[in-house]
Amino acid sequence: MELVVAYLTRCCFYANICNATQALLFPNRSNRAMQRLTTAATASFMGAFGIVLTLSFVLLAVAFRSLVVPLKAIVLNLAQFLR
Repeated sequence: MELVVAYLTRCCFYANICNATQALLFPNRSNRAMQRLTTAATASFMGAFGIVLTLSFVLLAVAFRSLVVPLKAIVLNLAQFLR
């Protein structure tokens, strides 16, 4: 799961770099479509991230019959994501 979060974080970072690069390489092309795509991807990313955290919490709680293990997993994933 950490690899997925790291990959998606890098994708959002690289999307911003791609916007700047496209503006330099294609000055005549409208950059509005790429901006809309980046905005939509960023907005849906947080919802998907919340769903992944919720599902992992539920699955870990059922598997280990404890609330400590899933809470620790979520805190560590958020700490790694925000680092």
